[in-house]
Amino acid sequence: MLNTRSLSYGDVAETWQKFVCASHVLATDKTDYPIWRKGRNRYAAWIIPVTDTLVSGRLEKARKHLSEWLLQPWLCEPHVTILAGGFLASKMVYDDDLTPELIDRQSQIISENCKVPLELSAGDANSFLAAPFLEIECLDRHFHTLRESLLQVHGEPRSEDYLQHITIGLYRESYATDDIAKALSGLTFEPPIAFTANRIELVSFDVRDLTCSLQTEIRIELA
Repeated sequence: MLNTRSLSYGDVAETWQKFVCASHVLATDKTDYPIWRKGRNRYAAWIIPVTDTLVSGRLEKARKHLSEWLLQPWLCEPHVTILAGGFLASKMVYDDDLTPELIDRQSQIISENCKVPLELSAGDANSFLAAPFLEIECLDRHFHTLRESLLQVHGEPRSEDYLQHITIGLYRESYATDDIAKALSGLTFEPPIAFTANRIELVSFDVRDLTCSLQTEIRIELA
């Protein structure tokens, strides 16, 4: 079932306001969730890998600046999530299963609708309650059109509006937001960095380790 939240887009100013109005961030809970996993381990998502050196440099600067509050080590490669796909499964049993048939349909949509690279830009540091991030702006309509097309094949569970971003890390404990907000405000960046996405990947990770690296399942080059 398509979650209507998935079709709504968040706003960076509203996200920041929600963050500073909260008293504490959300600590990363590394507890296993067997009721959610139901014996499944690998969760998949369609992403844009971020390899631009200037964006990577900005991300690393932010990560170092916030290191005292972040979970270590952080092995997850920089990326912009287009769609949280679901648990990899051979057949559909649960609503959040992602089967080979669904993956084939989504791959076809990407191949047919993304004939040119996607244009994006990386901006300032901001924060959700669970994780700080770099703001990402889509410089054309192709990104959102693609996401909405993929959602027609298979929805995603979402309790808040979607906001494209690059995750800086996850908060280790439930720290006071005041200190982190001051640190984020102290980060000085040049104007937004425009970069080009030349490929889209389906990646998976082990949900029992939220800091692990991503495994590429499918790679689609954008000609």
